[in-house]
Amino acid sequence: NRLICDKLNIKPNDALLFFSSQRDDNWLKPFLDQSIGKLPELGWKKVAIMSPGFPSDNMETLFDIDIEARKLFMDAGGEKFSFIPSLNYNEEWVDAIWNIIEKM
Repeated sequence: NRLICDKLNIKPNDALLFFSSQRDDNWLKPFLDQSIGKLPELGWKKVAIMSPGFPSDNMETLFDIDIEARKLFMDAGGEKFSFIPSLNYNEEWVDAIWNIIEKM
């Protein structure tokens, strides 16, 4: 997170929300679904969302984040919601994983 925020020149604590479909009060906070709708009123009209913990997109990233979180943000007055896909079938990613497997 720190490296990404450094590259984008934003403060990590101003740009971090957590998502998990399996959560309880012990999970990392703030929760995405409880916070993303508040961003437009705080002046964050454009957001880019990524899930660095997922090497490939799945129901959590494609539906819960790209569809549901997008709707919450846009309905609250957001102007632009950019969903950054996971690595999926990126050649460099596949090569890196293959190299790790070969070394095992």
